[in-house]
Formats: sequence, C-alpha cells, structure tokens
Amino acid sequence: MRDLSVIIPARNEIFLAKTIERVLATIEADTEVIAVCDGYWPDPPIVDQPRVNVLHYTDSIGQR
Repeated sequence: MRDLSVIIPARNEIFLAKTIERVLATIEADTEVIAVCDGYWPDPPIVDQPRVNVLHYTDSIGQR
C-alpha cells in the first residue's frame, strides 16, 4: 500500500502530463498518481511509469 495517492480528475487538460511529471519530481513518500481522463486521451500523452495509473472513460461522465 502506498503512503499517499494523488488523484487528478481531467477533462481536456492540456497540462495533465506536465502536472504528473511535477508531482513525481517533488514527492518524498511512496506516492502514486491516479489520473482520471473523462472522455478523452491526453495530448501530450502521459509517460508510462510504475507510480502512475490512468483511468480512462470513453464517454464523458460529468464534471470534474
């Protein structure tokens, strides 16, 4: 089990990949990032890393 989970809800966020990179660069504990993509695939794409989990919903399911 991780010490901390950072959940980032996203819908057409152009800075999602950069936000994840910065979180990973500044963490101190055993932290995971969970990005929830609501109805889109991030562009630029998220780099595959062991501490990053991406949840993708094909159809938009609501507000962030």
